[in-house]
Amino acid sequence: MGAQRQLGEFLVERGYLTEDQLAEAVGVQKRPNETRRLGEILVSRGYVTSSQIQIALARQHDPSD
Repeated sequence: MGAQRQLGEFLVERGYLTEDQLAEAVGVQKRPNETRRLGEILVSRGYVTSSQIQIALARQHDPSD
């Protein structure tokens, strides 16, 4: 995987999120008229915390992580 990883993949790799939870949230994100970002959906469903999203966003572009 390259230096720039998808947020969901990063969260799954770190054990913050399951593949099933990610798939469900992506499905929600693809609904017509859904405007929330993936992180917002994950937090609203209680799958991750906003702190975990912030950590993931900060680290997902770090090639050493």
